[in-house]
Amino acid sequence: MISPSLEQVAEYINNPLWVEFNSRIQSAYQVKPCMEYSRCSMQAGWYEIQKSGKSFCTLYPMQGY
Repeated sequence: MISPSLEQVAEYINNPLWVEFNSRIQSAYQVKPCMEYSRCSMQAGWYEIQKSGKSFCTLYPMQGY
């Protein structure tokens, strides 16, 4: 499976709050997003933020949210 780019995810979500959230979480916690596919039983999707090599949080992008 090919990972989408951050730009593709932002385009898919199509919500300006996503861009603001992404910027704030990266600057506040000094982290970078990692496009990993999550097979969570609640909702599968792409996007994980790691810090020190461990999962910091996982987000499940949805169109318009």
